[in-house]
Amino acid sequence: MKDLSSSYTSKAGYDEKTNTLRIEFSNGAVFDYSTITPHDAQEFMESSSPGKHFHAYIKNKYPSVKVNTEEK
Repeated sequence: MKDLSSSYTSKAGYDEKTNTLRIEFSNGAVFDYSTITPHDAQEFMESSSPGKHFHAYIKNKYPSVKVNTEEK
């Protein structure tokens, strides 16, 4: 996973085989977002503000599942 410079999201990684974007949030929660295109995942991971990008283009727009229950 790639480190992100954001106070809201800390890491992200993309699996092209499953079109799944995994995001680790600053509070330790990890979610998988499915059906995301490689282009959309790249835009998120290269955004100058990943938190704002997440809220504008990913949150509540793609199916998600919580991967862990260990939050900080």
